[in-house]
Amino acid sequence: MAGLRAEKRFSFFLVRLLGGDHRLMGQSGALVVHRYCAASIALLVVTLISIFSVYYGTELLFHFWQFEILLAVFISGLFGCIYIFLITTLSRVTKQSRLFTLSNCIRFGFLAFMAFLISKPIEVFVFSGELDQKVAYHRDTLYQSYANRIQLQVQKEIDAYKTRIDSIQAQQASYFIAERQQELDGLIASLDSLQGTLRQNMELAATRINNSDFLLFRIQEVVQKPWSWVINTIVLLLFFLPGIFIYSIPHDHPYYDYKAEHEKKMVLDAYQKFVEQYRQIFLEKWGAVTDVYTVFTDQPFNTERISKQPALSSDDFIARYLR
Repeated sequence: MAGLRAEKRFSFFLVRLLGGDHRLMGQSGALVVHRYCAASIALLVVTLISIFSVYYGTELLFHFWQFEILLAVFISGLFGCIYIFLITTLSRVTKQSRLFTLSNCIRFGFLAFMAFLISKPIEVFVFSGELDQKVAYHRDTLYQSYANRIQLQVQKEIDAYKTRIDSIQAQQASYFIAERQQELDGLIASLDSLQGTLRQNMELAATRINNSDFLLFRIQEVVQKPWSWVINTIVLLLFFLPGIFIYSIPHDHPYYDYKAEHEKKMVLDAYQKFVEQYRQIFLEKWGAVTDVYTVFTDQPFNTERISKQPALSSDDFIARYLR
């Protein structure tokens, strides 16, 4: 008995996770409950995958685990809320609802975009061993390119200093002049400072390049692998799976009748409370007995207007009021 109650509570939690009414679904049969539970389990799997994906992606960017965990939970929670909203609004409202409407296609497109973003860090993780080798080669290539460019920019100035220093040293060896020696010392100090700045820039570049994991470069490399698109397709199917479970409920299932009746009753009850409160306010404040004015016959749904009486002819007007 305790196990049965625990199973029912877990089922209730899964159904409520997607905004369903467990009591209403129970009246419709076990099929709807099972589909909603399967959709919720798929949603939990998608959430876990999203947390891992965001955490791994931010790990390659920041290397600060407290921030990575916080960002992973926040983004995954945000994606989860958006995802639940998209899934719940994707489900059928009536038996005649079609799947491929404009609004549903927009929802499908947004789900596909979310799945694409989440899939990329997972693909990078799967091929991390091979990508590490390419990243190491990319680091060396990038450093050599930077070093050559910096060396080329500074080398002319270094050569000019060296040429000037050699010339003054040759002159001093032949005939020593104190003023020229001060100039020589200044040139040597400037050359040492320039070479020191060059070494600092090279060390700084090496540090930054070695500390970077090149996430975008990894993504650019991984998309060239056919298996990465297989992973992307699997993640895409996982993102669509909750919606598939919900929309796979047969269109002629009694659940839709129960749902329509339940929602109609909720609207009518809320409207009745509003009317009673409206009357009570007028009665208490002004002592007037009044009612909500409407031009519809089916308030509060307001889909059928009260039919207007046809205008009378002039003869009818004269016969009614002037004779």
